Amino acid sequence: MIKKLIIILSFLMLTLFVGAQNLKDTIISIPFVNLSYSPQITGGDFGKRFGLTNNIGLNVGVKTANNWIFELEAAFLFGKKIKED
Repeated sequence: MIKKLIIILSFLMLTLFVGAQNLKDTIISIPFVNLSYSPQITGGDFGKRFGLTNNIGLNVGVKTANNWIFELEAAFLFGKKIKED
């Protein structure tokens, strides 16, 4: 009984995976936006001078129907500590 159940579940899983491949993403044109934040613990000379820094970024783009991807990306690096000698 367990063997039959495993075979049936395996067949169902296989059809789900194969069925998911029917969508062709080459015909889809879709815009996308990505926001990011990253705290960064610096090391070495940079760490002694700046300490903990933060990074905020924005990525905006579009994927065309021909699989071309066009993106614009910007990021801002900032922190509280600046030690000048």
